[in-house]
Amino acid sequence: MPGQGLTATAIALLGLLAAPAAADPLRTALVTGGCTGCHGQSGEGGNGVPAIAGTKSRADFIATMQAFREGKGNPQPTVMDRIARGYTDEEFALMAAHFARAN
Repeated sequence: MPGQGLTATAIALLGLLAAPAAADPLRTALVTGGCTGCHGQSGEGGNGVPAIAGTKSRADFIATMQAFREGKGNPQPTVMDRIARGYTDEEFALMAAHFARAN
């Protein structure tokens, strides 16, 4: 059925949003450590690199990372499309739990 794909995608996204609540702090630190090299220790950005802390909801953060991975991210030159290919959706959810807006 045509509508089932959308429902399955919505359910998967909800699962990703809920999963990080019990995340292992060491794993979260390892996954988000790759972000902090450019975006700053707390995701504050600087020196031409945008802030990622508190700028998006969890769902928007994950969607943005997925878009980068799929080559549909920012149309301006960036390395994020190459970097994002190295992460899974579960890892995007960990990043989102760590950096996203608290809402």
